[in-house]
This record gives sequence, structure tokens and C-alpha cells, in this order.
Amino acid sequence: MNKKEKMWLGFLAFAPFVTAVIINGMVAKNLTSIIAMIFEDAFFSDILVLILKDYSFIFILWAISCSLSLVQKIVYIILAIKNKNIKRTIKILYVICMVFFEIAVMIYFYLEVLHGKKRKKKGEEDTVWID
Repeated sequence: MNKKEKMWLGFLAFAPFVTAVIINGMVAKNLTSIIAMIFEDAFFSDILVLILKDYSFIFILWAISCSLSLVQKIVYIILAIKNKNIKRTIKILYVICMVFFEIAVMIYFYLEVLHGKKRKKKGEEDTVWID
């Protein structure tokens, strides 16, 4: 696996997590703005405009995050199944954890993609050096 592929896999591993953090921050900011407007006795139409304007962008960002997460799970499950350097039981555990836990993809990326064993090319043998 070359450096460019590893870079894209790293982006795919961490992008849904980063977008989720951004979405949560935006929701918290908007909720505090709405609460402040309520306590200032703002008009309902002003609050509604704020909700529709800001939450429409949050919904678009949420849709992008969900699609990235789905693509991420599919790519990493296929990657784990095709990995010949890990045992069958570990593969099964990776796949089950990837389906249920988002952090399993990041762990797989760190352990198997970045620091995994290198496959030997055909014709390459183990050489033993004798002093």
C-alpha cells in the first residue's frame, strides 16, 4: 500500500469523527443562542429564522458525515477481510467491532494500515546473513 492510499484511508478513518465533533459544537452554539433569545423575549419568528438557517447547514453536514461513515465502514470491512496478515479470529473481531463501534476503524487504521506487517513480494526470500 503506497503513501497516497494510506493518506486517503486515514482521512476516511477520521473524517466522520471530526464532522461529528463539528456538528456537536454547532448544535451547542445554536442552542445557547436560542436560549439567550428566549430569555431576551425575542419574537418567535426570529428564533424560527435562526433555527431554519443554522440547522439546515447542520443537517447537510450531518448527511455528509453519515455517508462518509457508511463508506468508511464498507471500505474498512473489505480491507480487513482481504488482509492476509491477520488471523481469521482477529478478522472476525475487527469486522464485528467495525460494525458496532466507530472507534474500531481508527484502531484498525493505526494498528494494521500504518503499523501492519509488510507483505513480501513474490520471489523475495528471507536472507540470513552469516558473519
